[in-house]
Amino acid sequence: MQQIEQSIDRYLAAIDSADRATPEVAEAKAERLKEKIETLKTQMQKLKEFAGRPFPYPRNQSLAKQLH
Repeated sequence: MQQIEQSIDRYLAAIDSADRATPEVAEAKAERLKEKIETLKTQMQKLKEFAGRPFPYPRNQSLAKQLH
């Protein structure tokens, strides 16, 4: 999750720097970066939902405890 949050921060910084480029380039970059951010937010939500579920196999319970 921390890596996803760091990626979002990088993309937001890239949007800021794209704003200083020509309008056409800035708009294209900003749109692409916004799409990436939305994808990452969706992944983060799925990870949060998954983290709350028990592991389906007993042998994975120790791994589940490590992830929580």
